[in-house]
Amino acid sequence: MKRLLLVLVICIIFAGVPSILLAQTITAPSVTTGAATSILRTTATLSASITNTGGATVTTRGVQYGLTQTGTWDSHETGAFNASAYSRAVTGLTPQTTYWFRGYATNSKGTTYGSWVSFATKEYPSILTIAASSVAGTSARLNSGLASDGNDDCTITFGWGLTSASAVGAYDSYQVVSGTYSGGDYPYLGVTSLLPGHTYYFRAMATNDIGTNVGLELTFETPMTLSAPTNFLGNPKATSITLVWSKGAGSTNTLVRYSQTDYPNWNLDGVFVYLGTGNTFTLTDLTSGKTYYFSAWGEDGNEYSSDFATFIMTTSAASATDIPDMDVPPQPSRWFTTDYTAMSGMGFIYDGINAAVDVGRIPRATAWFWLAIILAFLAGLFGYLLLGHKLLIAMICLTVVLALEYFARQVPFWLPLMTLILVIAFSTTHKEVSQP
Repeated sequence: MKRLLLVLVICIIFAGVPSILLAQTITAPSVTTGAATSILRTTATLSASITNTGGATVTTRGVQYGLTQTGTWDSHETGAFNASAYSRAVTGLTPQTTYWFRGYATNSKGTTYGSWVSFATKEYPSILTIAASSVAGTSARLNSGLASDGNDDCTITFGWGLTSASAVGAYDSYQVVSGTYSGGDYPYLGVTSLLPGHTYYFRAMATNDIGTNVGLELTFETPMTLSAPTNFLGNPKATSITLVWSKGAGSTNTLVRYSQTDYPNWNLDGVFVYLGTGNTFTLTDLTSGKTYYFSAWGEDGNEYSSDFATFIMTTSAASATDIPDMDVPPQPSRWFTTDYTAMSGMGFIYDGINAAVDVGRIPRATAWFWLAIILAFLAGLFGYLLLGHKLLIAMICLTVVLALEYFARQVPFWLPLMTLILVIAFSTTHKEVSQP
C-alpha cells in the first residue's frame, strides 16, 4: 500500500512539471506603433503591429490616443490574435488638431504599449485674394495669400474676367498655378491678353484633400494704351487734300496737324487740322503745287499717344493751262557749273570725248570744264611764245578764248573775268617796266 501511494505521488509531481515550465516561458506581447493614414477633418486610421505574441495568444489589441501623450481615448478589439499588423479607425476628432497615439496588445501575461506617434487632422484651406499688381494695358499680376493650408499642401487657382462670378470656374478665364503651396505662401499668376481700359474681376481658390476655399472677389482696371493712327494716307487736289487713316488702338479721337517745313513733332506743333472720332477729313484752302507735312496722334481723355504717324503730300496744279506756284528746290550755283551739252553739235568730237571720259568714270561736265581750261591755257601759251614774249598779247589771247568758252557755256563766268583782271594788272606792270 505504501508502495502504491509513493508511485501516485511521483506521478502527480511529474505531471505538473510541464505546466510549471510552460508558465515560466510566457511573456507579454511586443507591439510597434505604426503611422496614421486616411487623415481627414474628424477621422483617421491608426495602425500598429504585434511583432511577438509573447508565447501566448493575444486576446486584445488596439490603440490609445489623446491630445497629449496620454491615453485619453481607446479603440480596441478582442479575440485571438497572432503576430500581425492591425489598424483602428477613429472618429469624432477635432479638425486641424494634433493628436498622439500608440498601439497596445494584451495576452495572459500582460499588456505592452508601443511608442507615441503624433498626427494632425486636416481642415479646409483658407486663402486671401490680394490686390493685383503690375497692372498694364494688356497684362497684370494676380496675387493671393494662403492663410492656412489645413495641414495639407494646396493647389491654387485664379479666375478672372470682365464680369463678376462667385466660382472660379465661372469666370471668363481661370488657371491653376503650377506647384503646391503651404500656409504662409503668397501664390501669384501673371495674366496677359487683357483689354485696355476695362475693369476686371478676379479671385483666388485653394484646394487640398478636404476641399476648396475661395477668396473674396477683387477688381482692377487696365489703363488705356494709346497708339498712333495707322494707314495714314491722302488724296491731293489743287487746293485740298483728303486725309484718311485707321484709328489707333485705345484711341477715342485722332488729332491731325501739319506744317510746310517739317513734320510737327508734338501735339501743339504746326497748324491744327482735325480732332475727332472720324477716320477721314478734307483739308481745303491750300495752295496748289505746295508740299505739306502731316502728323497724327491718337487721343483719349486729353491724353495723346507717345508716337505719331506721318504723311507728306504735294497739292497738284490747278488746271492744264495754269502754272502753279510750285516749290522749286534750291539750284546749284554756277560758280563751278558748265553745260557741256553746248558742244553737242560737234558730232564725232563731242561723242568721242564723252565716251572716253565714261570709260574713266569721270563726270562729263567735269571733263569738259577742264578741257576748256586746258585749251585756254594752250592758246595763251601759244600766243606768248609765238609773239616774242609779249605777255600782254598772250594774256589778251587767253582772255578772248575764255570769253568764247563762257559764251559756249563750258566755263563759269568768273574765269574770263579773273583773266581780264590779270591782263590789266600785267599790262600796267609791262608799261611801267617799258618806260625809260
